[in-house]
Amino acid sequence: MNLMNEQLGFETHDNGDISLFKTIAGTWEAKDKNGQGICSGLNKDSVLFRARNHLWGPLAGVTTVVTSVRLGSVPKL
Repeated sequence: MNLMNEQLGFETHDNGDISLFKTIAGTWEAKDKNGQGICSGLNKDSVLFRARNHLWGPLAGVTTVVTSVRLGSVPKL
């Protein structure tokens, strides 16, 4: 049986620069064309918006805050 990308919860946008897919946890994740993770979230449209903002710089009227959050990391005091 051949599954379509839509059935797999997988989409490409902007000529393949951004790939969106639904994770096993039910969230959406964006990756660049090299497979590097860009961002993730609960809402597909929000993830696509933030992925574009990350790849092509801040969009007009949008405040961007860059963070480096890693699961299991302990903040230095």
